Amino acid sequence: MTEIPEIPEQFDSEEDLEQYIDRLYDQIDFLEEELEESEEKKLKLKEELNEIEAHLAASTEEMEHIHAALEDLIQRLERIELHGKPSDVGLHDSLRNPDFGGN
Repeated sequence: MTEIPEIPEQFDSEEDLEQYIDRLYDQIDFLEEELEESEEKKLKLKEELNEIEAHLAASTEEMEHIHAALEDLIQRLERIELHGKPSDVGLHDSLRNPDFGGN
């Protein structure tokens, strides 16, 4: 039931008028139920969005923590005196890249 009942040009009896009014009330009830369901869905979607945003924030913090730990490790490795140089000079740059690991 999604359409408003068509208004007749004339009602044949008071009973016809009452039936028409009842159909209008039924339509109102139906629309109120749809509105309520829509509001419930909206709230549920907002909750899901908040959960996703919280997870994203936690993931970002975790990645920052991992990056800081890697940076600390790189600095400690650089303080170690080696005889000669590493064969892969690009290693330092790739380890310092904040997108290390493809994320």
